[in-house]
Amino acid sequence: MHIATNPDQLAMAVVAAVAMLQRALTVSYGELVGLLLPTPVHVLMAVILLGDGVVMLWRARRPRDVYLVDYGCFLGEPQHRITFAMALEHAHHMTASLIDSESADFMVRLYERSEIGEETSVPDSFRYMPPERGIAASREEAELVIFSAVDKALARTALNPDDIDALVVACSFTTLTPAFADAVVNRYRLRADVRSVNLSGMGCSGALICVGLARSLLQVAPPGARVLIVATEILSSMFYAGTKRETLVPNVLFRMGAAAMIMSNSAERPRFRLGPVVRAR
Repeated sequence: MHIATNPDQLAMAVVAAVAMLQRALTVSYGELVGLLLPTPVHVLMAVILLGDGVVMLWRARRPRDVYLVDYGCFLGEPQHRITFAMALEHAHHMTASLIDSESADFMVRLYERSEIGEETSVPDSFRYMPPERGIAASREEAELVIFSAVDKALARTALNPDDIDALVVACSFTTLTPAFADAVVNRYRLRADVRSVNLSGMGCSGALICVGLARSLLQVAPPGARVLIVATEILSSMFYAGTKRETLVPNVLFRMGAAAMIMSNSAERPRFRLGPVVRAR
């Protein structure tokens, strides 16, 4: 038995099934019984074709589910860890060269109340006085955190870079040329036809926007498609040396890190199924 697999075949199957059913329903009960006993095949085929068409139409109109296959995170190396004592010493050194004592005291009080653990990390550029905020430092930090997260995601999923169909990267504060998405494509030698998107300036909702974009791509992609998502913030380019308290807050609360996720429209070995995505502006 041949099953319709494309829109043209599907339309023809539905029309044929309806026509055959109409013919079958125009006869009397006795004639119908007489037709069914010797030759029931055409009615049976009509029912099968009609059912096939209804199922295909329902599947085509139903939104395709999207799944998280697995993820990887950059958690920092021992040489990047910064304890409270180290941060306090750093703040006192900044008082002499970058900011006034009142701003330094504000950052110390904020740090004491933030309950940030002793295992968080900062880039190497923060260990200089004044901190390095150039393109080279930002690129070095970005490659460290992004590549580490992607390596872990690929290792945990046992996927090859050739298995990735699309790439979405989000980083709000730093935009470099070539973009971070291009750096990932070149590093892992992704396929020439891979679709890549680089988002910036989206703030804390950047990662959520990436998930929504990946879902939109996967819902119209062929079955088994995979999207790699990378979200990070680069601290090397955003260190603030001034007296505005609202701008000093990221100096204290932000830490180095990145996350990479692989999403798919296939239900094979997923960790989670994506639910509704809501973003408040």
